Amino acid sequence: MKLLKKSELKGILALIFIIALLAVAMMASTGKLEQWFGITLFSGPRALDKIVYVSEKDGSPDIYIMNADGTGQEKLTDNANPDSVPAISPLGNKIAFVGSQEASSQVYSIGVKGGKPEQITTATGPKSFPAYRPDGKQLSFVASGKVYVSDPNGENPSAILPSHKETQAALAGLGKSVPAYSIYAWAPDSAAIAGVCKDDNDSDQLIYVPGNKAETLRIPFGAVNERAQITHISWAANTPVLAVTATIGNKGTLTIFDPSAAKGQQLKSMGAQKDLEFSKPALSPDGSTLVVCAKQSGKAGTGALFKMDLTTGQLGPIGKGDFENLIFSPKGDKILATVLYKGGAMRDIVSIDPSTGKVDQLTNDGKSYDAVWTPTSEK
Repeated sequence: MKLLKKSELKGILALIFIIALLAVAMMASTGKLEQWFGITLFSGPRALDKIVYVSEKDGSPDIYIMNADGTGQEKLTDNANPDSVPAISPLGNKIAFVGSQEASSQVYSIGVKGGKPEQITTATGPKSFPAYRPDGKQLSFVASGKVYVSDPNGENPSAILPSHKETQAALAGLGKSVPAYSIYAWAPDSAAIAGVCKDDNDSDQLIYVPGNKAETLRIPFGAVNERAQITHISWAANTPVLAVTATIGNKGTLTIFDPSAAKGQQLKSMGAQKDLEFSKPALSPDGSTLVVCAKQSGKAGTGALFKMDLTTGQLGPIGKGDFENLIFSPKGDKILATVLYKGGAMRDIVSIDPSTGKVDQLTNDGKSYDAVWTPTSEK
């Protein structure tokens, strides 16, 4: 058998090289290089040490970005009508949100420099709670009572909650219906997930799925005859500590769990007081500190910030005011929140010092809310 001539070999190698370049270009354009191999060279600009938020100061809700001190405010969308808290990809290059355009609720994505949003979902029906898995390999959202995951560009969607076992049990007549999920949150390991669904008595239950073949953990709230409504669930960024706020009967409660421990070990709790309402709690990245706003249900201007040391159990107030959507910064040195004033008619973005409770106002238009941190530049 004759060997290939040098010219033929060069042609074949050149063809292979061109095919490889085309494959790389295709994977780069669809985000597969980042998703599959962690190659971020073609992932676009990144936003680090910044804040992404929603504002209606120009008339309609849109996505904005600013520096951590409130300067450099820039509008990223035009009439996007976001109706969810924006979600930032772990790399800091994409922002996902639920938007309503032409009477359709869909998940959209934009780059951190703005531009026309890319539609991620296509199915009819409302969507909520878009989030990137902590490792950035999937995007998740709630639709029609199910938690879906897809590739970051929306391809390959599939439902992960309710679990296969929950669905099979309902179909086998072991439950009244397939459970419908309302909220969820990823654990920091990107494998486990916590979700909230209703039991057959219309009471909320916390569901913890470890992400392997272990049994799903179902954590009920309240006594048998008490109706529970779980309002918020929040993970610490770097450790499996989960904070859950709920209303049981007419009492507000906040409970901190380590769901990965046997039977969902309860670490601390506070509340269980009549007509008490908790905001979304903020857990420090290492899970050692919790800060939350508590107020009288339905009564504006009654809020107070509380800080709990989860190591010692020490609890105390650090400030007054009505706050919502509290989130610790990636470094754990600040808390981002929305402050409500003038009876809740006005909202602005603030940062809070978790040690002293000192509040710094970052926006001043009375129409800004739903702020989230972008990733930090410090490793």
